[in-house]
Amino acid sequence: MFVSIVIPTYNRAHILGRCIESVLQQDFRNNSYEVIVINDGSQDKTYQVARQYQTIPQFRYFCRHHRGISAARNLGIKNALGEVLMFLDDDCLAGPQWVEKYAKVFQDNEGIEIIQGPCVYPAGNNFFRECTNYLTQVADLQRVIKSDLLEGGMEAKYIGSGNFAILRSTIVSHDLFFDEDLTTREDEDYFRRVAKLKIRIAYIHNPVAHITPFNFVTEARRYFFYGRGESRLQRKWGEYTRLQYDISWRGLRERYRPINSIIMLVIFRLREFYWNLGFLYQKLRDQYLASQN
Repeated sequence: MFVSIVIPTYNRAHILGRCIESVLQQDFRNNSYEVIVINDGSQDKTYQVARQYQTIPQFRYFCRHHRGISAARNLGIKNALGEVLMFLDDDCLAGPQWVEKYAKVFQDNEGIEIIQGPCVYPAGNNFFRECTNYLTQVADLQRVIKSDLLEGGMEAKYIGSGNFAILRSTIVSHDLFFDEDLTTREDEDYFRRVAKLKIRIAYIHNPVAHITPFNFVTEARRYFFYGRGESRLQRKWGEYTRLQYDISWRGLRERYRPINSIIMLVIFRLREFYWNLGFLYQKLRDQYLASQN
């Protein structure tokens, strides 16, 4: 089985090298996988970082004008040679058995077409990071369920596009390329399309570690763009029932000290504010553009 790992990147030269190193140091046979980095029009030193690896046979590099993460992933898909395509975000690190674990599940379980793995956030004295850790754990209570897909296994009710694997044949037969009109929330759109096709998603504990710094500026920017993506998602899909995650004072207090719970609750409310702000901005922008046509 030959595996293609697709890594889209944009202005992340400062951490891209660590990501690439993590996938080049796999226990999987070197001649059985390739690493494809798609530079989505970066304006930093991304090319200089990638150039260091271009003498490695399994490393492939493509550069394009900036069109967003969906277009970058699609370029990777179209150039991939593998039977299995794996996706990794440029701000994540894969463990040495990451490729092998996905490949083994596909090899041992005929009928499995998509496998999801988690993203973990290394602990540290950072409330923003801990909020994401907590949200992920709360969310997984609903979106990761027991399943008969794998023996003693689990099933995912979501796709996190920074750590999942899919058969090339599934992409081709169902035209499962990423929607290039979506530069955020593209993974939610992908999940909805997969669910509509009634393709079930196996879940295995095969994590990657998220290493992007967390601070107020990055959080505000990230959730503003999530809100914009959600607006575009709703415009495409209309009414859609989303899983609701209960982030409450009571839930926080069960795990954290009172002062920590207060700080985290404030962060969650700030996230909602910037999400809603981004949603409103995109909705008004779309209405304005429509009125000009």
